[in-house]
Amino acid sequence: MPEYKMTPKRFLQKNLSGKVNSKSFLDKHLEFLQSFSFLKETIDDYLCGSLLPTPALEKCRKAIFDYVRAEELKKAQKSLEKSPKQKEKRAYTLSLHIKKYSGDKIVGSEIDEEHIYQADTFSEAQRKADNILFKQENSVQVSIINNIGKAITSVITRDEALGRVLRPKRSQVIKIMGKRSSKLGFGCKSSFKNKISFSRG
Repeated sequence: MPEYKMTPKRFLQKNLSGKVNSKSFLDKHLEFLQSFSFLKETIDDYLCGSLLPTPALEKCRKAIFDYVRAEELKKAQKSLEKSPKQKEKRAYTLSLHIKKYSGDKIVGSEIDEEHIYQADTFSEAQRKADNILFKQENSVQVSIINNIGKAITSVITRDEALGRVLRPKRSQVIKIMGKRSSKLGFGCKSSFKNKISFSRG
């Protein structure tokens, strides 16, 4: 069976088996890992023996996952710029991240390029993100990118969105303020000029 060329996504999808431990896995893909400058410190520590194979592999996986996510964000932004439907870029761009599977196992997340949204204000972007994450069961997070001025990316997770959407709303309580009257029932207050105020309890 021919050996496929290793890529960042393939590396994340690879699983250790009983015959393959962390050290043999790292040694097999060492040349591939050394091609990434952001992994140099981790690989050097592993090779000199100051970092054990298992934590070294975990650090490499985390760094490559962050790298893949950043690259996917760049692709999403480029596709938005090339899209003929987009006549004018609005203040905020929202990218939906959904779960990525390898068989039945979740191996990370990826941008759903069919669900890219725009908003004029951050509050509008946040409301849209909460609504999207609430409805999409396979969603992980929404990235909100500021298109005006300094590029800033804010991330809203599904747990945060569910917490806001499902938070119970406080009901209004009416307080009637005035003098007591013996003609009214127990616990009521009244006067000729009643003052009614609303407060949230």
